[in-house]
Parts: sequence; structure tokens; C-alpha cells
Amino acid sequence: RKIRELYFKAMQQNLTLDYYSRNNEHEYFAQTYPAFFKPMKVHPLDFKSMNTTADLKRKDPEMFAFLSQLVAKEKAQLAGDENAMASNWAQVYINLSEQIRSRNAELAINYLDTALVWDDKYLPAYLSYARLHTANKNYDLAKQKLNKATEINPLYAPIYLAEAELEEQLYQNNLVNETLSMFAQEAALKQAISLESDWLLRADMYRRLQDFYLRNAMTVKAIEVGFEYNQNAPDVSTYLRDRRDELVAIATYSRAVLGHKRPLEVLGNLVKQKPQNYWMRGLYADALAGSGFYSFAVDELLSVQKILQAAGTPRSDYDIRIAEYYVKMNAPDSAKKYYQSFLDGRSAGANTLRLIRVLADAGEVEKANQMFLTQTEPKDKAGKIEYRLTKAKVLEANLDLPGAIQLYQEVLNLHSYQYEAAFALLRLYKRQNKFAEIAQLTEFLYRQEIAPGNAVEAMLEKL
Repeated sequence: RKIRELYFKAMQQNLTLDYYSRNNEHEYFAQTYPAFFKPMKVHPLDFKSMNTTADLKRKDPEMFAFLSQLVAKEKAQLAGDENAMASNWAQVYINLSEQIRSRNAELAINYLDTALVWDDKYLPAYLSYARLHTANKNYDLAKQKLNKATEINPLYAPIYLAEAELEEQLYQNNLVNETLSMFAQEAALKQAISLESDWLLRADMYRRLQDFYLRNAMTVKAIEVGFEYNQNAPDVSTYLRDRRDELVAIATYSRAVLGHKRPLEVLGNLVKQKPQNYWMRGLYADALAGSGFYSFAVDELLSVQKILQAAGTPRSDYDIRIAEYYVKMNAPDSAKKYYQSFLDGRSAGANTLRLIRVLADAGEVEKANQMFLTQTEPKDKAGKIEYRLTKAKVLEANLDLPGAIQLYQEVLNLHSYQYEAAFALLRLYKRQNKFAEIAQLTEFLYRQEIAPGNAVEAMLEKL
């Protein structure tokens, strides 16, 4: 934490020793530490640093003072003071515990016990205990450790991240109801953000809060938290700029898929700045498709997939997306070219439900049925939504229209911005001449806090 704090300050005030120090907090530390010990320049036979003690004192006196404290601890330890680096030894045993926790929980706990022998107020040890007990479903013990950490320092922000993780697991195991769990998780994440002074950790906490909103179908809040962070986001390092851009990408994507032009343009500009960010390019392709620009979405992914194939690392999720866009373009032969490998046994991994929807829409009903039988409904809301949307597609492909309609309605009840379910319902209502239902559903979409954008309006009119 302290090194990052000093690094960000050095970047803001142009105190860094050289080009290497500006890269990140790791290089900053790696350049200032040898400088602390060198009264004169030494030819860099084995490392890059040619900075001296005088350089460090003159340019970055606060870092010099911090390094002095570190070195004083090391000298005291070497002189026989076994407690001089007690917190360092506590961290060593935390590291040992976390390396073995999945294989030997008892030994992992013993290592944490040893960590507290070295420093009984070392907060990361209590959080490691809590996460270990949470993973082993010893929730009361996990809560005890978090309470102890709060007694030591209630202003230590990571405590509240661990609390949010515990609350999530309590809900996943049916020990608290959904409403109470969502409230507790949101409150804990916001508390962590309000207390955190480390810019990088705070950015990660914002990202976790945004992800929490996305997983629980709180689209408006997910958008708001992204733009809230962007308003005052520090950007003195590449890591901080990346975190800011990720939050903005999610926020703009969440509006773009609702058919809004300006967020789509913002996301497109981000992609141009980061052409090798394949996650972001996938978001952009889905945003294009969400506005009905399927051919542009295909072109976006094909340009990347060509590079990845040349490197021998094509992305399976890109092939599934491309197949999906071709299905929506009513180009069955082109679609099959991209989903055929999955019919032949290629794994879709985490994108299996999306693949099933593609197969159902493409008329590969038997294969869609077989694959869906292997799936189980997740506990989290986002998982429920995707599972039920997929089941509805499969039922529709099997001509069980009442069952499909019911499930599409359930999806919209869980997530009022799930336009894929809305469009499917409108098509089914139209086939059955249910004009009152069409009017009611259209009114429902326009009653939401974020109304459909122009691109979606055009798709609705076409339907």
C-alpha cells in the first residue's frame, strides 16, 4: 500500500528517478531500492538502475525515508531483534497457508495460527482465516475472525470485501434470503469503497461493485457506478487507466445494447485505443448486435479471430458469437460454419448456454436438447436469467410455445432490460395474434428508467 501511495505521488509530481520507475509501482520500487544503497554510479552489468543515493534524496525524499524505515527493520533483524520484522514473518505464513489451503485445510489453519504468533494484530491474517472458513462452510468461525479484525481496525477497507464474500456464500447455501443478502453485500462493498485510500484497490472495489450489480440484474446501478468512478478517476498509471476504461466499457455497453447510439460510439472509441483487449472487443461486437448491426459485429470479431488463428489461439466464444450473429442475419450456412466444430465435440466451456441458444435458433433442435440436459440452474440471478432464457429458446424450438412464453416472461420479470427475451415474446405474440399482449409488453419496455434507444426502436417497429 505504501509503495503504491508513494508511486502515485511520484507520478503526479514528476518525482520518479527514470523511465523505468514510471512503468508501475513494481519498477518504481525496483529502481529506488538499489539507488538507496549506491553513493556513486555503477555500470549496470546485471540490471538497469544507475541512480544514486543523492538522486533519490533530491528527487523523492519521501521514498528515501520509507526505504530508510525498511532497511532499519532489516538491520535490527540481522542484529538479533527477532520481532523487528514480525509482520513480514506473519505474511510469510499467510502465503504458505494460501498455497496449501485447497489441499490441506488443517495445515493451512496451522500456518495462520503461526502468523498470529508473530503478529497478533496483523489484519491480513484474520481475513485469510475468514476466507478459509468461508470456503469450508464454517460461517460462524469466519464471522468471528471478521469481527476480531473490525475490533483491531474498523477502518481497514478489505474487511468489508471479505464480509461481502461471506454474505454471498450464505445466500448461495440458502442460509439467508435473497433480499437481505443483496442489501448486506451492497452495503459492505460501498463501505469498502468509502474507506479505501489505495487508488488501485479502490478501482478494483468499484469494479466488484459494478459486477455485483450486473450479476443481480441492476443495470441502471451498474451504469451509474461506472460513470461515477470515471468522473474523478485517477489516471497516473497504466493500471489505473485500464481499470477506468473497464468500468466505462461496461457502463457504455450496458446502455449500447439498449439501442443507444452515443454509448456505442464511446465503446467503439475505447476499442480503437485498445485493439488487443479481446474482452472489450467482444463487448463491442455484442453492443453492435444489440443495436441490430449484425454484419458490423461479425466483421469486428472476424478481424480479431484471423490474428488469433494465425497464432494458433482462436477464441471459442468468438465463434459462438459469430454463429449467433449469422443466425440473426438469416444466414444459416455461414452460421453452421462457425458452430459445426461444437457439434463435432469442441468444448464451449463457460459459453455452453449461449451455444445452446444458437443451436436452438439455428434449428439444431436435437443437439440443443441433448446439451441442455447437462445443464443445471445456477443460484445467482444472472445465472438464473441466462438458464431460463436458454430453456425458453429450447422449448420454443420444440414448439412448446406456452412453456416458452412463460419462461420468457419470467426472464423479463427478473431482468426488465433483457431485450432478447422481449423480442422473442413479441414474435410469439405476433404469431398468435395477441395484440393486447404486444401493446402491454411494448408499454412495459418504455416504462423502464432507461427507454429503448433509436436502434432498438427501429427493431421493435420492424417486429
